[in-house]
Amino acid sequence: MQYFAEQTIYLQAFTASVGVSGNYNTQFGNRYSYGLNTSYAFNTYAQVFANINKSLRLPTFTDLYYKSATQESNPSLKPEEAITAEIGAKYTKQAWQWNANAFYRIANNSIDWVRSLETEKWKSMNHTRIDAMGGEIAAAYTGGFWAKNIQASYAYVLLNKDAGELISKYALDYLQHKINLQYVHGISKQVDASWVVSYQDRKGNYVNKNGNKVAYTPFATIDTRINWQQNNTKMYAEISNILNQHYYDYGGVPIAGRMLKVGIAVQL
Repeated sequence: MQYFAEQTIYLQAFTASVGVSGNYNTQFGNRYSYGLNTSYAFNTYAQVFANINKSLRLPTFTDLYYKSATQESNPSLKPEEAITAEIGAKYTKQAWQWNANAFYRIANNSIDWVRSLETEKWKSMNHTRIDAMGGEIAAAYTGGFWAKNIQASYAYVLLNKDAGELISKYALDYLQHKINLQYVHGISKQVDASWVVSYQDRKGNYVNKNGNKVAYTPFATIDTRINWQQNNTKMYAEISNILNQHYYDYGGVPIAGRMLKVGIAVQL
């Protein structure tokens, strides 16, 4: 059973929204979450905001009961709860957009799947407490034919806990640094192109094909996409990983080689 209540208040330039939701489960009893989101607009261009939210995640059937040759569930798992506080600012004027935010998150009983190097079985468990802090800054410019859209962003996250001798599949495997640069420009009246440069530095470990525990290494990729549109018909060609980078992504998934995609869409 679920229930919720929400109320929004407007006081000139100040806005506040508060909400509470609950979940009753026969196994875990009554659990609740809440949120308070506030903002203040100095004018039509600039705005600041502050939020605090409590989230709830119940264990899934797989987390609790699923068993296989490579997975061992835990029927004693507790629900995952987290409180996140965030502050930030936004600025939008004519062709420019700017925003920045910072957050702090306290998570209790985080649900994760872990394993040691000596065993191939992933086991579900609760991490007692994980504190995370970070933020993001971003800017965008919308111009004319040669600069239809230019975007740049940087995000940073830091946890107070690492996996130690264990290998974490979810909770402790995270992007600490991420930089994205995007440039969209015209080629002709019907054709434009986009270029995306991405840098990622992931914390955590994975097991390589030789069975060794290895820390993630930073990598950079470049992707491009050509779009053509005529009336109701759209076509595109996309090349991912132009630099032909070989790296391990989230969860230790190996990525290698360039990839070409083409597509067409017709609106009737």
